Amino acid sequence: MGTSNRMLPSLGGAAKRASIACACAAWAFVDAAFAMQEVATPPQPDRNMGTVNPVGGYALIAIAAAAVVLVNLMPAKRGHQD
Repeated sequence: MGTSNRMLPSLGGAAKRASIACACAAWAFVDAAFAMQEVATPPQPDRNMGTVNPVGGYALIAIAAAAVVLVNLMPAKRGHQD
């Protein structure tokens, strides 16, 4: 054993991984417990949100779809030998 971990010097590889996994699980549990203690206020919606009209977006989608269809319907410039 050329190098050893100074924090866990006497444990084997599997025991080291198990102890690190337990420590990480405990840390996640404590972090979740602290997060549940905080009282968060939900964000308030923007008051101008109701005035947005979706017709402009629909028109843009229709124009884009028409452009795709028209490009696909254009005849290819091929010669008679193709």
